[in-house]
Amino acid sequence: MINKYYEIIPVSAQMVNNLKLYDEALEAYSKPIMQIIKFTRAKKQKLNVLNASEVERYYKFPDLTAQTEYLCTVIETSISQDLPNELNFLQNYDEAKELMKQRIDMPDKLIDSFIRFTHQNNGVFPKRRRSTFHMLNDDEIEALESIFQDVFSSGK
Repeated sequence: MINKYYEIIPVSAQMVNNLKLYDEALEAYSKPIMQIIKFTRAKKQKLNVLNASEVERYYKFPDLTAQTEYLCTVIETSISQDLPNELNFLQNYDEAKELMKQRIDMPDKLIDSFIRFTHQNNGVFPKRRRSTFHMLNDDEIEALESIFQDVFSSGK
């Protein structure tokens, strides 16, 4: 039976976090070709390859071992680190949101904004965002901030 569900592994974060390895994987393929290929540029940036027979094998039968190894490493790291970290964040997010809703009656959209702003500012609610929450007094802001800090620093 063919699985009609597909799994998506978010590898782009790992790639962006280590661009040097990404570049090395790409260069492992492109450098050998660039060392032997001879070409000229024609009109509209079209390339004319002058030694096509010499480089043809690189395109017909590419050795993508380095790229495959790189991708395997990225997938492994994404599965073993990024996915658990993301799951932990989402669980903390849901817990903080629920506790905030129990403490203060506020629309979900505002609670989401409060959590996002506080998270982006390393657990401290930014003063520049205070006007968005004008309906809350300082004690309520501190209470929400404390909930965020307690949940996200609990080591879960």
